[in-house]
Amino acid sequence: MKKEKEEYIQLPPLKKDTDIRVIEAIWSYLQLSEESRKRVFDFLVDVKDGKVDYSTSSIQAYRKIRKENS
Repeated sequence: MKKEKEEYIQLPPLKKDTDIRVIEAIWSYLQLSEESRKRVFDFLVDVKDGKVDYSTSSIQAYRKIRKENS
């Protein structure tokens, strides 16, 4: 049973009009390795807290993580 729990996730219900880009972002995030997800999450927290200028940094960080997970 534990293996099944690790293979599947359950998302909360999303509104019908949820922006497709949000759904794509969630899907992309979930396909990352656990380490990369932690890095992305930490980065987003830093952006929220104003510690990072996300205008260019986020694009570079995203590209780096995507390359590592390819």
